[in-house]
Amino acid sequence: MTAPAPEPTAPVATSDSTDAALILAVAAILSSGAGAGVTLAALRRLLTGLVSASAVRIVWSLVRATPPLGVYDQAADSAMRAEAQAEIQFRAAYVLNAAKRVDTELIRYSRTDPRQRIARVAAIERRFLAQHLQAIERRRQVAAAADRAARSYGARLGWHAVLDERTSIECRAAHGSNFEVGSRPLIGYPGAVHPHCRCRPGPPFRNGRLLSQRITARRLRNLQRQEAAS
Repeated sequence: MTAPAPEPTAPVATSDSTDAALILAVAAILSSGAGAGVTLAALRRLLTGLVSASAVRIVWSLVRATPPLGVYDQAADSAMRAEAQAEIQFRAAYVLNAAKRVDTELIRYSRTDPRQRIARVAAIERRFLAQHLQAIERRRQVAAAADRAARSYGARLGWHAVLDERTSIECRAAHGSNFEVGSRPLIGYPGAVHPHCRCRPGPPFRNGRLLSQRITARRLRNLQRQEAAS
C-alpha cells in the first residue's frame, strides 16, 4: 500500500523584498551546475517554511525537463549574450512563483488520491510553464532584432514605441530614449516589455536621454503601480 503524501501547508505570504532575495538565491542554486538531486535538495532547504517539499519536487521535475538556459553561440552579438545572462533570473522567478502556485493547488486537491493529485497539479502548472517558455523565446527574438538594428545603426540604439491609446505606461516612458545594445535595459529590449509590445529598436534619437537614466528601478515600480491602477 502506498503511504499517503504528507499534507501540504498553506503558502506563507512574502514581501516584494523577500521575494527578490529568494529569486537571487534560487538563481544561484540553478546556476551552480550541481546535479539534479543536489539542486532539488538545495531548493527544498531554501524554500522550507514557504512551500511544501512536494511543491518544490513537482516544480523541479517540470523545470529540469526543459532546454537549458543561458546558452548562446559564442559568435552571438551583444544583445543575445546579455539576454542569455538574464534568463537565469527569469527562471528563478518562475520557480519561486510556480512553487507557490503548486502548493496552493496541492491544498485545493488535498482530498484527492495522492497520485491523481500530483498528476492533476502538474498538468495545471504545465500551462504556466508553457507561457514561461514562450516568453523566453520572445525575449530571444527581440534581442536578435536589437542586434540586427545595431549592425545598421551602431551600438547605441533608439527606443521607438507606437504611441496610441493602447501604449503601456512603460513603453510610453521609454519612447525617445537611447540604449546600448550590449547592456540589457531594465524593462528588456524593445518588443518584450509585455506580451503584445509593439516597440522596436531603431536609429538613436539626437540628444535622447539614456533609458537607464529615464527608467530607474524606482521609476519602474512607480510606472507599474500606475499601470495597475489605471
